[in-house]
Amino acid sequence: MRRTDLTFSLADALAGRRALCLEPTGPHRPQLRVEMGEGGRLLVRQGGRPLLLGRLAPGNQGVHLGRLPGYRPVLPPLRATTVRRQPDWTHWCADRLAESADGPLHVDRWLLREGSPPEYAWHGRGGDLVTDWPYSYLDWGDGWNGIVPLRPLSAPDDGRVAAYRRQIREGAVAPILLWWITGLDGWLLLDGHDRLVAAREEGVRRPAALILSRGLDAARQSELLACVDEFHTARRAELAAHGDVAQRAAERAHADTVIGVMTESAPTTAWPLAGGPTAFDALAARCAPELVG
Repeated sequence: MRRTDLTFSLADALAGRRALCLEPTGPHRPQLRVEMGEGGRLLVRQGGRPLLLGRLAPGNQGVHLGRLPGYRPVLPPLRATTVRRQPDWTHWCADRLAESADGPLHVDRWLLREGSPPEYAWHGRGGDLVTDWPYSYLDWGDGWNGIVPLRPLSAPDDGRVAAYRRQIREGAVAPILLWWITGLDGWLLLDGHDRLVAAREEGVRRPAALILSRGLDAARQSELLACVDEFHTARRAELAAHGDVAQRAAERAHADTVIGVMTESAPTTAWPLAGGPTAFDALAARCAPELVG
């Protein structure tokens, strides 16, 4: 897998702009993938196992979800020694995703970046963290941008949650891994279900996270960068008579815009729904009858 570090300075990293571009050489169809079909049908599967079924509400105002058990983690269990060592988590996670037989990576251009969704995305009961299982409704009326776990969240008194709470208090905890899914207008929680519960119990409003998303393809990125260069070249010419301070500010603005283009997400790839609407409806009737209709 080709890997490019898109972090250009310490300031970028401190601002949550540390990012890697990942370009896997395979597979062409991953085990963990999104499938879409007519009538607003959405399916997330891992190999032959369906994990999430979705039906768009009338007028595309939201999506009804039903989730099924059986999610296989895409990252290996965290060792306490690894957490205490606090490795470069972006590279550590990229290595593990490249090795995973159950993950979402496929031949394309991907982004893996440090950052954290808005505070409201992490909190259920009035926020946009989905805490109900197995059914839920994502209300897109005023925008959503929330988090969908792929397994039920553990109880706050679970032993694993208690262990992660200690790590948080000690200042050494691994980030949570999220995957941006355009068709949900939000993130799937891939790794860190118990760390999320621990963070909530410890009053952490925005837990540290790594966000996986599809990146712009090379042609679109080149097109945008050419436009950016043209604009900022003209802008610097306009400021030529305004001294070095204005020129340096223009150069910083140019660099920030370039970073923005290189780390801009593209829509999530979705494969055709295997078996079409008939297969989806039969699966929903067996496993998620609330979505039938």
